[in-house]
Amino acid sequence: MQTNLKFIWTSDLNSQEYRDLKKLRIAVFVTELHGDMPTEIHDEDKCKYLTVYEQDQCISGARLLQLNPETVRIQRVVVKHNYRNNGIGHKLLSELESACLNTDCKKIEIAARYTASDFYQALGYQPEGDTFIRSGVPHQLLFKNTIN
Repeated sequence: MQTNLKFIWTSDLNSQEYRDLKKLRIAVFVTELHGDMPTEIHDEDKCKYLTVYEQDQCISGARLLQLNPETVRIQRVVVKHNYRNNGIGHKLLSELESACLNTDCKKIEIAARYTASDFYQALGYQPEGDTFIRSGVPHQLLFKNTIN
């Protein structure tokens, strides 16, 4: 695993990369984790998507939503089940953060499932505010400043 990863960006909702990532997100967030479809596909046309392939298989991805000129939110971070705990999430976040650093972004936010907050904190994200419920699941808002 992870020998030949391809990271492909798109904003085109008709692209194969977007369709592959959406299929993976639905499989994980809606089917596996019992989320709801309206939440999963909210704001699709306002985001940039990063799809990760190993060979020709979509194994991971996420989307970026520009909240304002200085703040970007990383959303819908997903890794295919049999690829978890193998460093894919770290590589994905590194690529996402690099894209943010190439803009005027000063703050990166993630509204993560509470069970994933330790993963993000290990990457330097700080909790902000209290936990909240989204689609019946506890979440934590986390942030990282990009300018010290």
